[in-house]
Formats: sequence, structure tokens, C-alpha cells
Amino acid sequence: MDDLARACSLDKSNPQYCTDYASVLSWQASTRGQAIAQLRAVHAASPKYMPAIARLAQILSWNKATRAEATALFQEGLNLEPQNVDLLDSYAELLSYDPPQRTMALSL
Repeated sequence: MDDLARACSLDKSNPQYCTDYASVLSWQASTRGQAIAQLRAVHAASPKYMPAIARLAQILSWNKATRAEATALFQEGLNLEPQNVDLLDSYAELLSYDPPQRTMALSL
């Protein structure tokens, strides 16, 4: 993890390092907020970088309070890559949490 943190801090122009670092941070509840902040920064700097969009949307989908933001990010990502299977799968999972959306989740 230290190597990813260092790579991210040394090369802000490469969104992969910071996205990967944020992904590792998301594994623990105690560092999840830091992961979200990191991914938001990557998304702001590289708004079409799909791995950051997908990971941020997925993490935000875990918390009921941030699911609306997650939904918007999933839709943003699917506008960029409508056939992205990983994104479709994660979005369907989010939709499945809400009973009225389950039919749509199954169709995805």
C-alpha cells in the first residue's frame, strides 16, 4: 500500500496509480472516506477515466446516503461505455437494493 501511495503522490498525471491506491484504501471502513476523496480527485482531474468512475460509484453504492451519487456516476460511466460489463453488473447490484428497481436490475 505504501508503494501505491508513493506512486500516486509522485505522478498525479497517471490516474491508475491513484485509483489503485484508493481501491486499497476502500477495503477498510476506517480509510474508506480517504478512498472516496482520492477517487473524487481522480475523477475531477480525469473525468473520462472509467476505472475511477466505476470504483467510486461502487464504493458510494455501499452506503444508502450516497447511493444517489453512485447512480449518477454509474449512468455517467454507461453514457461513456454502454457495453461495459463490469459497470453494468455493479449498477444492477445497486438497483437490486431497491425493490421497485429490481426489474431493471434483472434486465441489465
